[in-house]
Amino acid sequence: MTSFPTLPVVEISEPVKTFRLAHEESPVFSLSIDDEDDLAIRKLIRERVDSKLLKLDAYKELAYGDARIIHKAFILSRKGGAGRFNDDARGVWYCALEHDTAIEEVAYQHIRRMEKSGEEKPSMYKDEVIYQELFAEFAGPFHDARGLPRNEGILGTEPKTAYPLGQKLTRELRAEGGRGIIYPSVRRQEGFCLVAFHPQMVQGLRFGSRWKISWNGSREYTVEEV
Repeated sequence: MTSFPTLPVVEISEPVKTFRLAHEESPVFSLSIDDEDDLAIRKLIRERVDSKLLKLDAYKELAYGDARIIHKAFILSRKGGAGRFNDDARGVWYCALEHDTAIEEVAYQHIRRMEKSGEEKPSMYKDEVIYQELFAEFAGPFHDARGLPRNEGILGTEPKTAYPLGQKLTRELRAEGGRGIIYPSVRRQEGFCLVAFHPQMVQGLRFGSRWKISWNGSREYTVEEV
């Protein structure tokens, strides 16, 4: 049984469209992969085949094209660090239910990276990043955290305290057969996010627009389509 918190399960009967923004220089878009990446992707594929979630003739398809983008999201956590619902051992698929929420989430993460680069000064906040928008659809049962208060517990604003709680919850839910969580965005008060625990859940992946987020001396930023 999960120790905290107890979340109801909601059934998404009709596929819901989601938004994910990926840094264009992210390794997820690389056409080449190193040996360690290859082994990790093959392990995920074997899990899907062994669990009979797909036919054996789909094996080759999973290792190339858009499927590789999906699978890399689940193996790159060991290189990029842990997140709210993933530890260093295995990644997840983070996305938002609204475009503006996806923008706020990635902007916050980039601000964190800039602030880690040195002591706070105006020159720290000078950068521009281009993100590729990715659409995907989800359906089926998800644990529902939308009733939890924002800024507390697994939805806390401080990564050092909130992320370990969310990672523990993910491990417990996944061990019980959980597929993912719908939860309030911590970075955009009106928004909601979805995290998927398994790559086979990501359906209908397609590319949207490219967006440039720019900082010019402060934490405030501008967004434009490019």
